[in-house]
Amino acid sequence: MLELAQRVEAGKPLHDLLGTTTRNNGKTVRNEERQYIENLDELPFPAHHLFPLNSLQKYGKVIYPLTTSRGCVFWCNFCSAVRMFGRKFRMRSPESVIEELEFLHKKFGAVQFTFYDDAFSVDQDRAFKICKEIQKRNLKIMWDCETRVDMVTKELLQEMKKAGCLAVWFGVEAGSKLVLDAMAKGLTLEKTKNAFKMAKDVGLMTVASVILGFPEETPETAWETIKFVEEIKPDDVGYYIATPYPGTPMYDFVKEKGWLKIEDFNKYDTATPTFETPTMPMKELRKIREEALQRFYVHPGYVIRMFRKGGVYGYSATKTALAHFRRKMKSKIRPPAEE
Repeated sequence: MLELAQRVEAGKPLHDLLGTTTRNNGKTVRNEERQYIENLDELPFPAHHLFPLNSLQKYGKVIYPLTTSRGCVFWCNFCSAVRMFGRKFRMRSPESVIEELEFLHKKFGAVQFTFYDDAFSVDQDRAFKICKEIQKRNLKIMWDCETRVDMVTKELLQEMKKAGCLAVWFGVEAGSKLVLDAMAKGLTLEKTKNAFKMAKDVGLMTVASVILGFPEETPETAWETIKFVEEIKPDDVGYYIATPYPGTPMYDFVKEKGWLKIEDFNKYDTATPTFETPTMPMKELRKIREEALQRFYVHPGYVIRMFRKGGVYGYSATKTALAHFRRKMKSKIRPPAEE
């Protein structure tokens, strides 16, 4: 981005800029990839003072975003992140992470954060050090993160809790072994169960991230997943429609099969079916997702439990539950018959 800005400012040509794809004299030119920035500590902190901080508010509290790593060591068939940031995993040092946390805490009065790493605890030693340093510096903060179910231990989760972690998003993806294997996720259902149990035992809120409609999915496997989610009892859930982003193996597969029905990328929002397989019609997938959301959220016990938790997550989940309740009531009101 820096070199691009410098070239634009100087009026220099852009067609040979490494890491870009451009048009030159009507032809598409894809240049070689740029070398990775190996030492992420060399990068300055984001210019938070230029952020529209009010738009980051939830229930009167600004939740500050942090990214402490780039890339991923895994190769899941649906994931666009690794295709964007590379398979080579690079991390900021614990010292760099803590310095940014402390800077935001002192400069802006920040007390709540979200780590946007695809898997915060890929390096569990680093995660331990970050948690220890938060405690050592007596930073009174709250935060959440996302990670894999096979990258946590009870000891790490306990340390995260002590350091102010409130919630962990886990990539559950599927409750069907058939679909999980097709995703190349490299997980087992038992590992997922263990991770959720450990997180709950130490007092962390859990969020299950789930994908419905991946190739190989059938109505039966989708309900396997929904019932599995109900079995592990997360505090919140994200039911997402499998979305074939260009560059992913999933996109290449559904395109080759001729299953892709929608190519308007404005509708690639993980809530809209964009392809149809012989085993899962788009209409059926949409219906199953809506039923799954209502089964989870429209439950008196859930609403009461989450409202009692309070805080951003408790109130947010309660608000979501009420929205689904209204949708359910609205769907029951049939329009009058036409004369």
